[in-house]
Amino acid sequence: MHALSSLNARRCGASRVWLLLLILVLGWADPLLASSSSGALSAGGSHTCALAGSGTVKCWGSGGQGQIGRWGASQRPVTVAGIGTAAALAAGGAHQCVLLGDTTVRCFG
Repeated sequence: MHALSSLNARRCGASRVWLLLLILVLGWADPLLASSSSGALSAGGSHTCALAGSGTVKCWGSGGQGQIGRWGASQRPVTVAGIGTAAALAAGGAHQCVLLGDTTVRCFG
């Protein structure tokens, strides 16, 4: 791996760790994960989503490309409209994908 690529990868990983620590310190994760049977979190480049126990998905962070299920940033978790049977999450740099209960996948961003 090129030295610059390695440095950028470490910075990106460190940013995600700090973001998750900030979420826990501010107490945002407590009510969000309290209703979650899985407690699954999925972090992209500048956004994070969580799978709630009810099958809904809540996202926060940068939404400049629609990666939190809507346009515009949110510092608080917002429910992604139209998802009620989520089973799993996967994030990329500026997108989010959700595996639904009927085995279809919905992506946004």
